[in-house]
Amino acid sequence: MIEKLGLTDEQIERIREVNNSAFERIQALQASISRKAFELQNLCWQRDPDEDAIAAKKDEIAALREQMSEIREQMQNDLENILTAEQKEALSELRGAVRGRRIRWKTGPQGKTPAAGDAGTTSN
Repeated sequence: MIEKLGLTDEQIERIREVNNSAFERIQALQASISRKAFELQNLCWQRDPDEDAIAAKKDEIAALREQMSEIREQMQNDLENILTAEQKEALSELRGAVRGRRIRWKTGPQGKTPAAGDAGTTSN
């Protein structure tokens, strides 16, 4: 990727800083979400569940997920601001090529989704 985009040493370092910062923040949020999800599970498994507490916990989880989304969006913006116009275009082309391979892989070798029961069946 570095060579295909023609990144400079400075760009590589800045990209690492952005990635590391986002990773640490997202990892902390994921831990919080996991903790809140466990709390939600416990709220739901009560004999007489408190619907208001359950709704509040769901809102807390949604807010944390929104924060993660904002961090990812900011990271994307920060990364794009590091790249030149030419590098952004090359990255877009690389992403398109990867997406094309993923689509072909998901639909099968002939571009057709296997019919139900076709995959992995054998006649005896």
